[in-house]
Amino acid sequence: MKIEEKFIDGVGNISVQSAIARIELTRLDKLPLANEEPILEPDSRLVMSVDTLLRLYQGLGEVVNQLEARGLVSKKNMSEKLSEVNDEQTTKITKSARAKK
Repeated sequence: MKIEEKFIDGVGNISVQSAIARIELTRLDKLPLANEEPILEPDSRLVMSVDTLLRLYQGLGEVVNQLEARGLVSKKNMSEKLSEVNDEQTTKITKSARAKK
């Protein structure tokens, strides 16, 4: 069985309705010019049960702990960076959605 691999540039909306979680994966629509802001476009969506989402969360947490133990990331710096990235991605996705209207 061939497993599809896809590179993504970001994570868009994450939502849970009933027992189903959806994680939107985003990609750059095109490489921005030097003076342009990159715009992330929705590319695909992961759909899973809440139980699977929680296992994913646990697994990612273990990977982050391993990266931190190796000195590759710092949770304090990562927290600040994630806050910046979330703000940027929300702005870019919103701009992209507006441009399509």
